[in-house]
Amino acid sequence: MSSKIQVVETRERQLERWVLMKIEHAIEKLEEHKLNATELEKWKISFSSMSLDQNSELKPRFFAPKPDLPPPNDEILDKAAEPNDSDGRYYLGAYDMNNFLSSYAFHQLGLRDNGPWHLIDPGQYNAYKSLYFHGSPSLGPSPTFGAFKIIDSPGKEYPHLKAVIYTDMEADDKTCFRSEVLISLRLMLAQLRKVRLMHHKIAPVLLVSLMGKHVRILESYFDGKLLQMRSTRLYKISDWDSIKTVYMILTEYLLGPPIRDTI
Repeated sequence: MSSKIQVVETRERQLERWVLMKIEHAIEKLEEHKLNATELEKWKISFSSMSLDQNSELKPRFFAPKPDLPPPNDEILDKAAEPNDSDGRYYLGAYDMNNFLSSYAFHQLGLRDNGPWHLIDPGQYNAYKSLYFHGSPSLGPSPTFGAFKIIDSPGKEYPHLKAVIYTDMEADDKTCFRSEVLISLRLMLAQLRKVRLMHHKIAPVLLVSLMGKHVRILESYFDGKLLQMRSTRLYKISDWDSIKTVYMILTEYLLGPPIRDTI
């Protein structure tokens, strides 16, 4: 007789997944690429502010920072601060930022001894739907977007997921990218479909969202009624000091632990 225990998804969890699938389908069909809080309410999405101040009530609910990180080494900072010609070409700026951020977070520091994480090539991640869109002149002004990195936790304990993503478009603090909502939902739905995570009701997603020389961190989760999309302000990198500060902030959350009950 097999010793394996069959995992059965509850009816309540099925219905919540169905709601998320409906939201994803509605956002996928939109032609707008920047959505404000009022527009997002139509699809049961709450877009609100998030603070990285650990004394604030607005701090992330499912992700904590890794404390006491050493700064990026001078070689990384010097290269990242070199002048480049990516101004106005948001993907190129995001691509460069991802490379230098990766050099710091995943090579200088690394995921070893930094929580239950392992790095996944987005092409190897079994997503709910594609995480990529490549704009085409024939389709009008549709920005390219996708994922540079995915950070998962193996095993059954944590459904939390992190990703470094890009959108080839200028951002502002009052709107959320359609791409950020779609990638969050597709990662969340992929996690919720995994048998090893079937006992978890919530699958929180943390995005480091790159666009040109700007970046923000977003946390998303479904609270049973609304998809919560919570965003920091935009951070801009412009010189050696701002690169050091912003890269350390981002890496604190890329390497930091998952928190809070998700069952």
